[in-house]
Amino acid sequence: MVELKDFACKPCSSRTGYDFLPKQSMNLSLEKIAESFHKQGIQVEANTPVVLLLVIDSVSTSLFQNGKILVKDLKQESQARIIADKVVHALNQSKIC
Repeated sequence: MVELKDFACKPCSSRTGYDFLPKQSMNLSLEKIAESFHKQGIQVEANTPVVLLLVIDSVSTSLFQNGKILVKDLKQESQARIIADKVVHALNQSKIC
């Protein structure tokens, strides 16, 4: 089971938003996760072998194969943490990681 505390949060260097980087190595099966997220009602906009493009609570979010979560277009870390926590919760519900 993964928790948000297992990720280091830092402001994104290339855009407005926050990166949540896993503290331990991850290798996610994004195809299986996309299927599970869809069943959980999470909007999956694009599914590639290296990244899932998601919309959670109207916020564009990316989940990378290495476990990195990018929450886009939010200026407040507290808001980004809420979205990242929803991604982590959905990952746990998928029982894939």
